[in-house]
Amino acid sequence: MNPKTIISAMLLTCLASPAMAEHSASARLTSTFVQDPAFAAFADGSPLVQAELGYSLQILKGPWRGRLWLEGSVLLGSTSADLFADRWDVSSSTYQAMLGARYTLPVTSWFVPLVRVGAGVTVASMTMESEGETVED
Repeated sequence: MNPKTIISAMLLTCLASPAMAEHSASARLTSTFVQDPAFAAFADGSPLVQAELGYSLQILKGPWRGRLWLEGSVLLGSTSADLFADRWDVSSSTYQAMLGARYTLPVTSWFVPLVRVGAGVTVASMTMESEGETVED
């Protein structure tokens, strides 16, 4: 293929308008190894496994091809461990809900800066069990 053709195609790709769907859905699964000493109180190095589901809806087309989105997500996470010479079964669960707004302003098809504002709530619980005794928080 001719180098001029390749360069022309690359330039057209960079200048083309980006795909702008009106709806966006996402799913993510993460495993985090936390190194915080406070986390070690109820984990033995086991990873914190989290699953997140998100959805975005384009609600407004702004100037200069900008878009305003309403977005939300739900995140669930948990970890468990045997601590203190396997005498305590410890488990922790985290639930998080987030609602926000995002404004995107595409400069090129591959560069789309954004501004995001959001608020959320996190609820966590911890359970410790040992020989018939249970402690919950």
